[in-house]
Amino acid sequence: MRVFSLDSLILIGAGCLVCLMPLALYLLFLSFLNQRQRPTLMSGPWDFTCVLLGLSGFIVLGGPMLLSTLDSAWRSYWFGGNFSRVREEWSAHSALWSRIGAGYVIALGCLIGITMNLRRKVTVIYNLDPSAIEDMLIAALDVRGLGCRRLGGGFEIGKMRHNPHLVVDENALAKKPPVLFSGPTAFVRIDRFSSLKHASLKWLEAEPLLRGEVESELDKIVSTTESPPNPAGGWFMTAAISLFFVMLLWMAFLVYTMIVNGKG
Repeated sequence: MRVFSLDSLILIGAGCLVCLMPLALYLLFLSFLNQRQRPTLMSGPWDFTCVLLGLSGFIVLGGPMLLSTLDSAWRSYWFGGNFSRVREEWSAHSALWSRIGAGYVIALGCLIGITMNLRRKVTVIYNLDPSAIEDMLIAALDVRGLGCRRLGGGFEIGKMRHNPHLVVDENALAKKPPVLFSGPTAFVRIDRFSSLKHASLKWLEAEPLLRGEVESELDKIVSTTESPPNPAGGWFMTAAISLFFVMLLWMAFLVYTMIVNGKG
């Protein structure tokens, strides 16, 4: 007994290609970023946009198909390749499935919007030695005549009242004046991912112009820094090639199945 008809195999195959192709291209993009000679600084929204494009096949096709397979009748129609029944079922319950589809789009849009807004506070840097990011940040502050103090696992940044190039440790704050900054400040936390040679700056509180000044100078420093050997580039390349190979095998299987069924 055949579990899947030819039509359902073609549908599943097309769905796999739609889902896996953007993901494979995204992995190639990550491989490129992690094999460059210089680190790459990227804003959080752009980084998240790249992730969305990589997952676009799953978002556009996978979500609706998953919702439809929650119904046992639809599941049997899909896997049985009975697309005439699928059209009949849609016509009979078009209002219900239209509301479900609209709900999915609205929920997805809200989730993307919330995440995009959160990512506005993040700046990511690919392909650098994470242990050097702190020195790079301090160097960028020094060029701009700014100082900072270590506070709560991060850095408070601003124009210092006394020494404009001062780096104050939170343990030494008792010896300093209670007000260290003479203008707007920003607070940034550094997250390091050593195995991926990756770091991110999370701006929890930041005056936009001050953050822009710091990131502009940091980008100049990053663009003149040599990237360390990074195995992550090879990992992403291997994953991308593996996906392309799987898609090639799947297309070959579909072509073979169609030829065999055509002869039958």
